[in-house]
Amino acid sequence: MKAPKFYRYCRRAWRDSEHQEIVALGPEVFLVATYLRTCPRGNFSGIYHAPIRSMSKDCCLPVEVVNDAVTALAGIDFCRYDDDAEYVWVRGAAFDELGDNPSPQQISGMYNMITRLVVDEGAPFAMELDHQLRSIPEYAAKLNSSHKKAKPPDQAVIQAQTKFQPQTIDGFMAHKIGKG
Repeated sequence: MKAPKFYRYCRRAWRDSEHQEIVALGPEVFLVATYLRTCPRGNFSGIYHAPIRSMSKDCCLPVEVVNDAVTALAGIDFCRYDDDAEYVWVRGAAFDELGDNPSPQQISGMYNMITRLVVDEGAPFAMELDHQLRSIPEYAAKLNSSHKKAKPPDQAVIQAQTKFQPQTIDGFMAHKIGKG
């Protein structure tokens, strides 16, 4: 799937209470929030790998400032951050992308993204987002009509896959060459 080259940032956002709350936290927090909404690693689910050091480099801010900004943003429920996995969840990003009347393609794409995040990446927050999306009747109805067999990823499969961490030897996975 081709990644979009832009993110919709509406003019009315300046009047939005969440936006005003972010601006009130200071310019560094505002910069990090804007970065989290628009960064190249982001996706339409809002859950992606975002190391603090990378954010620091991209925003030209010290690591401590970025860490404090992410903590402040988490404090107002703009995002959540997992320090161990270095994943961020920009809360509301999925709902912004889906809009009020998502198409079957958007729903299918979101479901596939969440499944990939859970099964392939072991990303934190993905199952919680899936649960939130399924709690919206319109989304659940459209998901069921567009994916007759769509089910949340099996927890046993997820646990087995996230426990498997292949060792690498000179760029090759050890389990593929019989040393793991």
